[in-house]
Amino acid sequence: MHITYQSDELEPSMNNKQTFLFLVGFPVIKILVFIAFGFLLLLGFVLLKQLQAGITEKNKDH
Repeated sequence: MHITYQSDELEPSMNNKQTFLFLVGFPVIKILVFIAFGFLLLLGFVLLKQLQAGITEKNKDH
């Protein structure tokens, strides 16, 4: 993957726009987003289970 940036930022060339669109639409970005979302779901699920286990243990003491 070859990316070149022009020094003139006021008038971006079409080549830069195409490479930017290519980077945004690249499946790797979507895969990373799905992995991050799945990891957050898993983390929330584990924390919820630990919280429920902690509540049941406190109820057993009383």
